[in-house]
Amino acid sequence: MFKTMKQVLFSSGIENPKWKALETQSSDYELRQYEPAKWVNTEVSSVKEWDSAVSTGFMRLFSYIQGNNEKKMNVDMTAPVTTYIQPGEGPACESTITVSFYIPSEHQNDPPKPSESNIFLLQKGQRLQSMSGPLEGLLMQQKTRSRSYSSPNA
Repeated sequence: MFKTMKQVLFSSGIENPKWKALETQSSDYELRQYEPAKWVNTEVSSVKEWDSAVSTGFMRLFSYIQGNNEKKMNVDMTAPVTTYIQPGEGPACESTITVSFYIPSEHQNDPPKPSESNIFLLQKGQRLQSMSGPLEGLLMQQKTRSRSYSSPNA
C-alpha cells in the first residue's frame, strides 16, 4: 500500500490518461485537455471537511483497485487522482465531492464492475482539467498542495 501511495504522490511508474497541455495566462497552474476514457468514481458529501471527504473517497477507490470488485481483480494504480466539488446551495450546506481514478488502458474495454453501490464506472468525454499549486483562502491557508480539479462535464 505504501508503494502505491508513494507512486500516486510522485506519479512515478504509473499510467496516466492521454492528455495535452493547453496555453494558460498563469504559471500558477497547468490546464490539460484529457482524451475520452473510463474512470472509476465515488461521491462523498461534506459541509467543511474537504480533506477528510477526499481521503474517504480515495480509500473507497483504493479498495476497488485492490480487488473489491466483481472480478476480485487487482487493478493498477493510476494518476492523477481527480476531485470535483459540487458546492452546496449555501455556506452551511453539504457539498458533493467526486473522487476519480483513471482505469488503466489494459482494462478500458472491460473494467471490473464495482462490488459496492457507492462506487461507479463512468465514460468521461474529452474534458479540461487544471492542475494547481498553492491553495489559499476558502480551502486552505498558505498550504501548498498538488491537486487536480475536473470540469463539471468530466
